[in-house]
Amino acid sequence: MRTKVVKFSTSTIKKIQWDTEFGEFRDPRYPLRLRFHKNRLKATWYFVDRSNVKAKNGYRKIAIWPTLSFDDLKDNLSAIQTKLILNPDDVLQDSFSNVGLLAEWYLQRSQTDSSTTKLRKATIKWAIKRHITPLLGHVDIMELTRDLLESKFFWPLQLTMKKSTIRSIWNVLKQMFTKAMFLKLINTHELVALKFTHFIRDKIIPEATKLRSNQLKEVEKPLKKSDIPTQLLIILMLSHGTRIGETRQLKWRYFCFKSNLLIIPGSITKNGDELTIPLTAYIIQILKTYRRYQINKHYKGVYVFPASRSKDSISSYTANTMVQNVSLNQWTSRSLRKIFRSTLLELGVDSEIAEMMINHRRGTLSETYIHTTVPKLKREALQKYHKWLLEINPFMLHLSKN
Repeated sequence: MRTKVVKFSTSTIKKIQWDTEFGEFRDPRYPLRLRFHKNRLKATWYFVDRSNVKAKNGYRKIAIWPTLSFDDLKDNLSAIQTKLILNPDDVLQDSFSNVGLLAEWYLQRSQTDSSTTKLRKATIKWAIKRHITPLLGHVDIMELTRDLLESKFFWPLQLTMKKSTIRSIWNVLKQMFTKAMFLKLINTHELVALKFTHFIRDKIIPEATKLRSNQLKEVEKPLKKSDIPTQLLIILMLSHGTRIGETRQLKWRYFCFKSNLLIIPGSITKNGDELTIPLTAYIIQILKTYRRYQINKHYKGVYVFPASRSKDSISSYTANTMVQNVSLNQWTSRSLRKIFRSTLLELGVDSEIAEMMINHRRGTLSETYIHTTVPKLKREALQKYHKWLLEINPFMLHLSKN
């Protein structure tokens, strides 16, 4: 096998990847060798320790490229070198030396996964950057025991966070290990068999709604004082039970005024499922009024809620701030969704249809409804619900010009 001397870097490795004349590469600056596999899609990092007579030619396998990039390896080389010298009989079979490297790999993988929704990507990034890496990033994977999880992960989190939030972070941590084990990037680890209830036994009680249907009249005054985009954001979420994440990203092309339908693609919904919403006459009128408002403001772009300083939609932070300005921090966008769901049931809408309307994953019962029946039942349910809204407070389906 021919060896070539190079200076390791991310760009250099990509260039030499297809240099089939050489199978191994070394950099005089580091005790490392990069040996490409036959298909050149992967390579193995080796640490060279000539003093270790047990290792063949002094080579000690460290990890797999590109799972472990050169930059990550360089940053952890000192720790790896120390460990191998102090424990020459250790066999490093994992592609990651610590939880931080594993987390970084999983984060990069999730952010480029087309099957993962934007909301899920944001959740994974938040969990890793804000909690998993700060708490466990420095911990060696094989040293991550139940006791350490309890003392370094669950205990600090439970001091300041709700149990439901901790469970969300735990799920990301567990998925990291499960995926890496499945791909054989790490050895079998007990973490994948552990459950949230092994550490926190208290039952998670759903948070009570902070806004009830009989309180909607109290929303009128702050809503009237809000700007037009904020009014529409609240109205659409209250009228359709949509989540704030998918509502803020709506594009005008999702609306069809010929068929009177709003079709929200799975790329922006929480569960990745497309959601079809019939448009009632009330909503159509509001949308047309709002579009004229946008044109008068010299906006002819694609978004219903455009960002002021970019070509994208408003951010999650901006959308939540808009809701807080109306709620006065007394309730959230989720409260509007709960009102929508509970009121549908109170109005006699079939529970299966109600679940479809808020885009919850359905079971086998949904198969009892044929495709020609569901749109009709959805439209009837929304017409009944919007009529109820008008009876509660006519302003709930009206844009005010302040």
